[in-house]
Amino acid sequence: FAFRAVQMDLARQPETVAFIKERIDFIRRYDFNYLVLYLEGRIRTRSFHTFPENMSYSEEEIRDIVSYALSKGVQVIPVVSLFGHAEHFLNVPGFESYGELQGNTRGRFGTFKHVFCPSNPETLKFLETYAMEVAELFPCEYFHAGFDEAWDIGYCEACKKRLEKEGQSGIFLSHLKNILKIVTKKLHKTMMIWDDLYDIYPDALEKTPRDVVLCAWHYDTLVELPFGHAGGPRSDHFA
Repeated sequence: FAFRAVQMDLARQPETVAFIKERIDFIRRYDFNYLVLYLEGRIRTRSFHTFPENMSYSEEEIRDIVSYALSKGVQVIPVVSLFGHAEHFLNVPGFESYGELQGNTRGRFGTFKHVFCPSNPETLKFLETYAMEVAELFPCEYFHAGFDEAWDIGYCEACKKRLEKEGQSGIFLSHLKNILKIVTKKLHKTMMIWDDLYDIYPDALEKTPRDVVLCAWHYDTLVELPFGHAGGPRSDHFA
């Protein structure tokens, strides 16, 4: 395979720069050529810098990691959550207005705020700014925008008004296209996303631009015929 990647989940368990470099040495020893850093919002930038230093990465630290990886023949791909898994951002004072659940509105899992509002133009402006800041640190051609487990679509007042005409599937697809425009036109990169929301919105698949790379995150050992990520029956997703 031309693309041989290993992922590190730094969103749930941040590691030291030294440890990440050790992992780079390890994966290179076994001929992997891409390192995927699952970050959500762990990088401190000019527009978002609220995490403590021991729980996040500065721009200088990321440049150091990327430079070291490139010296070993490894490209580094960031995964930045630009739809769901946004709790790193939305639970920070001053960023709550970017979320789909406002005040005490209850979503699928109560009032837990973890999905960006795709109808708020200020949200899109922030996502563009943060994505551009992060992308500057990674010369790799790929940028992974997350898009998994965005369970709360259509809860804020603006999104509720869109439901009757677009439905949740239409709102998801519209946000995807907005982010794709940022990634391709502003970041000049190829966009990757996780594919699990297509279990819920299969009608959106045919309408998804073909330059989006879909990545399947599954927990099965039988990868040829996995369960749907959203709990569906086994079916031939890859076909």
